[in-house]
Amino acid sequence: MRNSSEKIAIYLNESLDNLYPLNRLRYGVELFLSQFILVLSMLIISFATHTTKQVVEFMIFLILIRTFCGGYHSDTYLKCFFITNGICFISIFIGITYNNSILYKIISILSYLIILIIPLLTKSTAMTHKNKTNYILGIIFSTTFLVNQYINLFPNSLTKNIQALVLLAVAISLLLELVMNNKMESN
Repeated sequence: MRNSSEKIAIYLNESLDNLYPLNRLRYGVELFLSQFILVLSMLIISFATHTTKQVVEFMIFLILIRTFCGGYHSDTYLKCFFITNGICFISIFIGITYNNSILYKIISILSYLIILIIPLLTKSTAMTHKNKTNYILGIIFSTTFLVNQYINLFPNSLTKNIQALVLLAVAISLLLELVMNNKMESN
């Protein structure tokens, strides 16, 4: 991926009269390609498993919360690729297979509390404006998904299940980030 990204970045940079630092351009191209491949693979698998609607919902819900809440980042693209695909399709399988609204309400509440508390523990007490804004937006989206478990903003029960499982995935990601940060600090 790095070689392809570098070749594309060199081509783009030459087309733009070397306007940008090559490393930054290469990083942007690599990020775009990696996310494109990830989304494409998820869509291909979803077509094959007839879960396209659920995968699109999962991706949208995950992006809405994860973008603002943060969480664990894999140290390699391959790990990220398999973890993200795994979480997506396991969540969808669980959401389709187990339709227990009480379970999803409990998952949503516990996950919401983790999403609410963990960022306050991992970030310094003097949060930057960007961190505060991200935190608030993450809480707004998380609150929407939590409230949907009790009222019918999205009346489809499978959508509610997927929202609860996205909250769980983000909560686990935040807990993993906290554990990894504590490990690094103790070394």
